[in-house]
Amino acid sequence: PDAESLLVSFLNEILFQMETAFVGYDGYDLKVEQCTLIAHLTGAPLKTVNKGIKAVTYHNLVIHRKPDGFETTIVFDV
Repeated sequence: PDAESLLVSFLNEILFQMETAFVGYDGYDLKVEQCTLIAHLTGAPLKTVNKGIKAVTYHNLVIHRKPDGFETTIVFDV
């Protein structure tokens, strides 16, 4: 329903993939159209994770629209 929920859902999906498939993403192409996020991600299997993310939170979440895209501040529970 809003940009914040869309971002948190997207990051939760990435976190799920990291935890279940043990894959990390280092390349991305993101596009936001209305309330839909279209993502093309590239990554590779992870060898180790020194400190994992427990959860994606709404705490201090701020999204700003910029002329060339978006800028966000988000806090993760580690």
